[in-house]
Amino acid sequence: MKYIIISPVRNEEKYIEKTIQSVINQTVKPMEWIIVNDGSADNTISIVKNYANEHSWIRLVNRKDRGFTQVGKGVIEAFNEGFKIVNCKDWNYIVKLDCDLSLENDFFGKLLYGFKENKKLGIAGGTSYVLEKGKLYEEKMPEFHPCAAARMYKKKCFADINGLIETLGWDTIDLLRAQMHGWQTKRFNDFKIIHHRRMASRKGLWEGKTRAGRNFYITGYNPLFLIARSIYHLFKKPYFIETFGVIYGYLRAIWKQEPLVVSQNEKKYLQHQQLNRLQEKLKLIKKNFK
Repeated sequence: MKYIIISPVRNEEKYIEKTIQSVINQTVKPMEWIIVNDGSADNTISIVKNYANEHSWIRLVNRKDRGFTQVGKGVIEAFNEGFKIVNCKDWNYIVKLDCDLSLENDFFGKLLYGFKENKKLGIAGGTSYVLEKGKLYEEKMPEFHPCAAARMYKKKCFADINGLIETLGWDTIDLLRAQMHGWQTKRFNDFKIIHHRRMASRKGLWEGKTRAGRNFYITGYNPLFLIARSIYHLFKKPYFIETFGVIYGYLRAIWKQEPLVVSQNEKKYLQHQQLNRLQEKLKLIKKNFK
């Protein structure tokens, strides 16, 4: 049950030590953890160096600074650069881990057990919560959508999907391709992740939500599903920003005629899934009103 971790990081001095402590304290530690510095201008490098000097399984790799933060494409470029220099060749699982979170001490141990119990499980992770004003709020995701900030892949599944694609929307495409290859993907409700920065808020919440809308367009989301999702989020925090930011980003991508990052078969498969989920929700609503 050997696993390795790769973490792309950029200017994470505020939170990275919490993540490093979380991994060091795991009951089942990784064989190797490659932290790829993607042009940090703060103390991120020195913090990682201190821990790498104490733990031989932690390695720091520095990339050339592109001069700006590139969400999506840049993150996976850094991840793939780390993957190229992995020393442990007999790993069974690989983790893409962000460095702005905290994990329970048995987080990876429980994930590995989940894979052991379900041979068809290809991608798995936990449920993320954001801490605001002393309270934890769940960052809602479907059950098949594990938190992308700490996502584990079975080696065979990772090979089947040809790794992680260097584009915005990579965290939809990997799940989609895995499912099309017959793998199951799962978010475990009781495997808790504490996200110290609200999801998709690195450059501000509005920009994060418009980016999500663009992501939904280029990965082929069904418009009916998007409308239903937007109506649902009108009644959830952060209310209007979530709904109108996503819609604006989606429509802007249409207006700019952005190319899709999925094939027509992948788009058809995704939209079929979404319509089925929408029908199931409508049946449940109708049943509750009876």
